[in-house]
Amino acid sequence: MRKIKLLSSPIGIGITTGIIASIIFTAIFQPLLYFLGDSFIALVSKFSTNFNDSIYKSAATSSIDWIIIDIYSKIALLFALGLGIFAGTVSSLINKYKSITTHENQADSSQKDIKKIYRKFSLTSTFVIILIGFFTFKLQINYNKAVHSQELIEAYTIRTAIIAPYIDEKERLLIHSKWVQMKSEQDYIKINKDIEKLAALENIILPDLPNK
Repeated sequence: MRKIKLLSSPIGIGITTGIIASIIFTAIFQPLLYFLGDSFIALVSKFSTNFNDSIYKSAATSSIDWIIIDIYSKIALLFALGLGIFAGTVSSLINKYKSITTHENQADSSQKDIKKIYRKFSLTSTFVIILIGFFTFKLQINYNKAVHSQELIEAYTIRTAIIAPYIDEKERLLIHSKWVQMKSEQDYIKINKDIEKLAALENIILPDLPNK
């Protein structure tokens, strides 16, 4: 009985709502955010060369914010959990208050109070959702950029490892020097053309470059 009462209490309902919100976020909204993040990066890259080139600069210097990658899912999940608990608890308290005041036959005054509470709750919830949504999406953009930079690094590492036995030390160092100096997508294309020319001399087939 105590467990049932605990689950039906405002905090119990809030925790349940939070857990459900977390599951929904992980299963539906997180993949959607990743897709939207990629779409945003592709769109902005068409209009901003600096934004696009920042992905290649990060790959060249390996200055990827691994903290963002490591904690992104945890923070996003906590946002969903916290928002669910907040919404579920407050909604339950409002409904409980509504039930009590109606039972006490104080309909007129209590209904006005309830409408005010609902209005304040709706405004607060909307503000919190917008604020959390903004920071979550911003975090998602940084996460997606870091993932793309890592894909570039992995492709470069694999390609240079394949041709390494067929080139001398000077050629290897020259390629790596160009890589660490890379500042744009054009630099990236030139470096890979050089790698492909060296591979062609030995009839080596290299793996395709990742699509950004």
